Amino acid sequence: MSGRRVMSDSEATAFIMSFLADGSRRTTQEVEAATTSEGVQCPDSPVKFLMKLQLKHFIDGELDTKVRTFVWWIPPERRVSTVRG
Repeated sequence: MSGRRVMSDSEATAFIMSFLADGSRRTTQEVEAATTSEGVQCPDSPVKFLMKLQLKHFIDGELDTKVRTFVWWIPPERRVSTVRG
């Protein structure tokens, strides 16, 4: 078992929203690498948690056939509403 700390749903949501806040399209593997580098992990598998965020309309995602994996991003119209001072 991993020595990484499992984040709560709200922590993981905030982490991923922050990671995707610049509008870049990131692969599932890039999201997982970011959590690993911080010593944390999502409550579910990364792809499962990302899909939950997509179902809640927090992020968008699609299968990118060029890289043969899912990519995730925050659309511009939602990016503004996720950044609050």
